[in-house]
Amino acid sequence: MVLHIVDTHREFVACLALLVSLSLACAAAEAPPAAPQDSKPVLRVALAWLESSEPLGLSTLRFSPEPKPFLKEPDFGHHRVVRGAFGCGVRTNEFIPFAWDQTANRLYLDRNGNQDLTDDVEAIYAGEYDGNFQLFPGVKLGWTTPTGSHAYLVDLRLGGTTAAQLQGTCVLRSFWQARVELGGQAYQIGLVENPNARIASDEVPYLLFRAWDARAEPIRLNPGTPHLIRWPERVYLAGRGFGLSHRYTSDAGSPGYWLQLTPTEPQLAELQVGGQHLYRLILDDPGGYSAILDQPGPAAKLPAGIYQSAEVWLRQGAAEAFYLGPLPLAVGAGASASLSIGGPLTNLVVAERSGKNLILKYRLVGAGNPALTYRMSNDNPSNPPAWTVLAGEKPIASGKFAYG
Repeated sequence: MVLHIVDTHREFVACLALLVSLSLACAAAEAPPAAPQDSKPVLRVALAWLESSEPLGLSTLRFSPEPKPFLKEPDFGHHRVVRGAFGCGVRTNEFIPFAWDQTANRLYLDRNGNQDLTDDVEAIYAGEYDGNFQLFPGVKLGWTTPTGSHAYLVDLRLGGTTAAQLQGTCVLRSFWQARVELGGQAYQIGLVENPNARIASDEVPYLLFRAWDARAEPIRLNPGTPHLIRWPERVYLAGRGFGLSHRYTSDAGSPGYWLQLTPTEPQLAELQVGGQHLYRLILDDPGGYSAILDQPGPAAKLPAGIYQSAEVWLRQGAAEAFYLGPLPLAVGAGASASLSIGGPLTNLVVAERSGKNLILKYRLVGAGNPALTYRMSNDNPSNPPAWTVLAGEKPIASGKFAYG
């Protein structure tokens, strides 16, 4: 059958109200704690630093004006130059001095703090205009976090025509990754950092896990990606349970992350999944495992537990839709539960009367009862779905739905 993701820019003439039933049978029984499996070795993975084509986090910069010229500067001539220092992260006394040549759209960083802007050609960045701001992509910076000094690749967006008016943001564009073999299959595994973490346990908010062949796909946080999940202490992936931890080290002057997967033996249950075009299902049990099920079949295995929320990712060709939110599911050890989610998807418009007004609400719904509301990952906020009301063949009203 074909995934009915109807073009959301079509005109709506009448109210569609097609809902497909959802069957959810669950046995509520909390699984006993999983014990480490001594017969299987702990997997320790050295991660490598990698650039990302997509933004992975946004931080607001803080500024300190620098009214005096640096001891050694390029010849700025009569250009308009703003000098200052910017900082990011939790150490409020950590700043990087800079000179911003707004006329030439160039940014000069004094990363070693020696008041010389001419001794580091790799700290000079060309910018591009972004409205009233100037954007400097691919800037390499170092910040100190609770676990030590970290290197990040960021995009800087700066605004203000004087030192007192400086404002800007810092967008993270780097992560850590490696190739691992699990069950005879190759995967990419890694993590995304949080430069603003105040404690060590908050420095890694996301786990990256996907098939090695999918590693070229962009990863992003807005609107999201099926390949990033909130960092779990216990995870079920590639059909196996693991305790998950990470360690940052700068031994021998070479900073990097080690990822450790400690095999566990969770008691398993069976999940009978219905619906079409299911690419990845992520279920979260706050007291147990985060279960990652890739293209689950009609009898998928997962740790027994009481799951509270889910990420449901659907794909057909280049089309991708997702649901993020509550999805209660309780299943005991050795028991079986059924879950009807996924396609086909249907455009649904609900008309409600409010006084003399007719309120139209749009949803993209999938199979199930109650039906989950999905979003397309390529949603364009500037071009939402449109509607038209006809009297016979004559249009009498039209408009667009509010985004979201």
